[in-house]
Amino acid sequence: MHKVDAPGADPANEFSDGDPQTGVPATTLEAKFMNTLQRELVNVVERENIALDDQDDGQVYQAMQSLIQKSLSGSIPAGTRMLFAQAGAPTGWTQDDRINDRVIRVVRGRGNGQGGSWTLTGLSHTHTHGYSGTTATPNSVVGLNYARGGIQATVPSDRAGHTYQGTTSAPTSSTVRSDGAWRPPYLDVIACRKN
Repeated sequence: MHKVDAPGADPANEFSDGDPQTGVPATTLEAKFMNTLQRELVNVVERENIALDDQDDGQVYQAMQSLIQKSLSGSIPAGTRMLFAQAGAPTGWTQDDRINDRVIRVVRGRGNGQGGSWTLTGLSHTHTHGYSGTTATPNSVVGLNYARGGIQATVPSDRAGHTYQGTTSAPTSSTVRSDGAWRPPYLDVIACRKN
């Protein structure tokens, strides 16, 4: 690559429009410079094994995308696992289909542990009710004297209340069961391993 050095180039070897009123000519467009540009661009495309096609004006872009992908892939060691929110593994990666239907759990220790189940178990509830108290005190019974036919009886005045306590009958229990179809809101991702 080189900067333009054709007649009319400015002191920084850049193109100039010239100035017709002062007689300064514009920079001459020479084949040497144009061929340099063409070779540079063709080199980028062909180095990425893309066949030149005069009907496709996106070949330099395709080549640059390929170079960027290779550069990024080269910085990630083989065997590294990553999650991708897309339908298939990207170029240079292989989907690890052994990992399925999992949520992510962050741990302090070593990663790659697996466990758990979507079936809800161990959730049960048993309870009884205790009760105690005192019955309401009834109105006072006024003393009563009774005499008739030679029989006399006296019923004294009285106020009475009764305490009570106990436990409800046999405990009741309930168990939560699941058929394993429950899921939290989710985003499907795939786990892939770097080739």
